[in-house]
Amino acid sequence: MPFRERPFLVGEYYHVFSRGVDRQPIFYSTENCRFFLALWTSNAKRHSIGVVAYCFLPNHFHFLLRPLADNKGSGFMNSLFGSYVRALNRQMR
Repeated sequence: MPFRERPFLVGEYYHVFSRGVDRQPIFYSTENCRFFLALWTSNAKRHSIGVVAYCFLPNHFHFLLRPLADNKGSGFMNSLFGSYVRALNRQMR
């Protein structure tokens, strides 16, 4: 995820999305989605992020976020993506 120059502010809403490289799948099974949801839950609590809505598709996802503390969005997304990608890479070996 690119570095964000502007901070995420408390009470504002942010649309965050990510897509697989060359529109490749990022979720290969129902278990992948469940694992991603579990990561999302633990990371959102740890980083004080409220997730208002989300949508998962096989090759991308969307979040509507509302930070509960300033400057927390980037840490949340980096932690979430990093954990998921490491787990997926281990699974795909």
